[in-house]
Amino acid sequence: MGLDDATIERAYAPTEAPAQAAAFKRVESKEGSFSFEQPAAWITAYNRSKPGPGALLLSGDFKSLDTFSIVRAQPEQFNLPKNGPGAEQSPDAVADKLLADQISSATTMRFELLNASQQQHADQQTYYTAEYKLETCRGEPSESLNGVKRCVGPKGQDLQTLKRHHLSAVSFAQGYAYVLNASATQEHWPAVAPALHHTVETFKLDEGLTY
Repeated sequence: MGLDDATIERAYAPTEAPAQAAAFKRVESKEGSFSFEQPAAWITAYNRSKPGPGALLLSGDFKSLDTFSIVRAQPEQFNLPKNGPGAEQSPDAVADKLLADQISSATTMRFELLNASQQQHADQQTYYTAEYKLETCRGEPSESLNGVKRCVGPKGQDLQTLKRHHLSAVSFAQGYAYVLNASATQEHWPAVAPALHHTVETFKLDEGLTY
């Protein structure tokens, strides 16, 4: 949800970039609901100041297409209870619901869930985390009789697919789901994985929002 992979990759041409520096800087929500740490060289392109559901923040290194986004949504959008999943729901089950749109999208060529877990951040909130690979088509996905998948352009030509590695997390507060997504191209992921994990894991909600 929010800005998808194709939108980001169309807006910024990918280039070779060095690995992320070890230095981080603290970023706070303009409307005061959260904070986190991101690589010091990153640019915050959007930081919303208004309350309510929708996209809250987009930041990253837009030359190498390493991005981090935050969206606030109604839990019902993911077929989840208002106060979050109960103890009977496993992290894998939560991931299936959180990522249902990506899994079932007509543009998805391949989806692979690498792992799903449940953990607490510094705000003592429970976060459900999922790491996965997603390959999407900017044209029309097609499958031949022998099972070979193609990404087909408007003139029948083969198009290059978008291959990205994602780390997503969701937590629930005051009737909302706070959805975090950090991602990079599959090729660049090994270089930036520690920085993206740090960005997600340092996210915390304002004390006034937590239960």
